[in-house]
Amino acid sequence: MITRSIITSLLAFTCLSCFAQNWTGNVNSDWENPANWSGGALPTNDDVLLIDSLSNYTGNRSHPIITANSTFTPRKLTIENGGKLSIDGTAASLTVDGRNFEVNNAFSADFTTSLTISNGATLLILSDKKLKIKDGAICRLTGGTLLIEKDLDIDDGTFVMNESTGPSRIELNTEKNGKGKLKVKSLDRDSRFTAAAGSMLINAGDLFTIDMDGSRTGGLHNAIISIEGASVVNEGPTRFKNQIDDATIINVRSGSLELQGPVAAKSGSGKLDIRVTGGSLIFQDNLTLEPQDELAQTGNSEIRFQSTGSITNDGSINCTDGTVIFEGTTNLANNGQWQFNNLEIASGGILNQSTAGRVNVSGNWVNNGGTFSAGLNS
Repeated sequence: MITRSIITSLLAFTCLSCFAQNWTGNVNSDWENPANWSGGALPTNDDVLLIDSLSNYTGNRSHPIITANSTFTPRKLTIENGGKLSIDGTAASLTVDGRNFEVNNAFSADFTTSLTISNGATLLILSDKKLKIKDGAICRLTGGTLLIEKDLDIDDGTFVMNESTGPSRIELNTEKNGKGKLKVKSLDRDSRFTAAAGSMLINAGDLFTIDMDGSRTGGLHNAIISIEGASVVNEGPTRFKNQIDDATIINVRSGSLELQGPVAAKSGSGKLDIRVTGGSLIFQDNLTLEPQDELAQTGNSEIRFQSTGSITNDGSINCTDGTVIFEGTTNLANNGQWQFNNLEIASGGILNQSTAGRVNVSGNWVNNGGTFSAGLNS
């Protein structure tokens, strides 16, 4: 029989071993200085680490900076309570192998918890684990490489990728084993992924490789992906889910977003909201719009349908500027709003107005050697 005292001892031991090493920043910001860690010793491989500025910082209270390859590989790393970690420089790299890397601002109303990767640094997350940016925390990739075997999970947090300090690249599901997605979830505040420059590849395999998860509070908060100069390729399906009045938005303002899998809201419980104001949005599979859904286009922008697929529209396609180009074989179905500005059928493209009753074109209709079939429609 396991006695109460044994259980108590086990619980105490478990609690004490939750974070084998705490960052203190007692002397300076040097990640490799033992004096900056609890116990005065460097962590070892497979340790669980905590960076918590409120509870554990002492002395100079310096935030850690990694400027070379970390000599130890933590099993788990958590940053919270205003802690800040910077991985900076082409020689700098960190690998987390075993459990999730979590940046969490949940307990930090007066602080901002953050992770920054800059000047050619590299962060790798192995063992099919995630990078989680939560509850007001911020991750900045300003020049470097982020490789994750599973998910980039932005849950009421903010992720910004640009190239202010050098080229930037993100790859998810790096093992290509069917696990890995970009998930943007809003519950108690806005949640944002902004790609202002650089490149991102989400390898195919997971059930949904872009997952937009609404707030369940009638659009009170936004879950937003904004492409503002980067090149982003999603090889798998894109899903919008939760409530039909959610604010789950994908913006394409410049750069390009290529969606190679089907794009749709979860049936009866999500809202697809895609807004193209610049750059290029590319569809490679089926696009489905339910009554609450909208694809809107303005500005000097392009929307391209490049492969064989259908647009099933019971919602609104409202293109008041820019050009929509059909390069593959596309079937237009159902009687939502079909409003295009400039419509172009590329050489070899096939556009079938199968069950779409009326398609409106306010600008130029251009057929560059493709095929158009209106059937009995207009």
